Amino acid sequence: AALFRNSRHEFIANEDNVMRSPPPPGPLGGRQDANLIYVLTIRHPLDRVLSHFRHHRKDGKLLDYSFESFVIEQPPGEAYWANNWYTQLLGDCLDSGPCTARHLASAKARLDYFSVVLVTDSP
Repeated sequence: AALFRNSRHEFIANEDNVMRSPPPPGPLGGRQDANLIYVLTIRHPLDRVLSHFRHHRKDGKLLDYSFESFVIEQPPGEAYWANNWYTQLLGDCLDSGPCTARHLASAKARLDYFSVVLVTDSP
C-alpha cells in the first residue's frame, strides 16, 4: 500500500512482485480502491515455451531435442520452463518443485485479484 500512497506517478508497472505478493485488498492497495486497476498481461503458455525452446536452440543448446521431446521429457534444468510458467508464478510453486492441482487452483483464484487479464500471442 505504501508503494501507491507515496508515489507521485499515476502509473506503476511491476514485473512479477505484484503476482507473487500482491498488495492486500482495500483502500490504497487493492481492487476495492476505485482509483486502482490491476492489469496482468501474460503470454499464451504454449507461445512462451516455444519461444524459450527456440531461444535456446539459437544459442546452441537443446540441439538433441525436438520441441515435442523438450516439453514431454523436460531436459535436466529445463522443467522450470516446460511446466506452465504462470501456474508456477501465480500458484506459488516457482521455487518448490513440481506444481500440483492445489497450485493450479491457487493460480486460478489469484487471477480473480486482477481487474483485467490480457493474453498476448496465439499458438
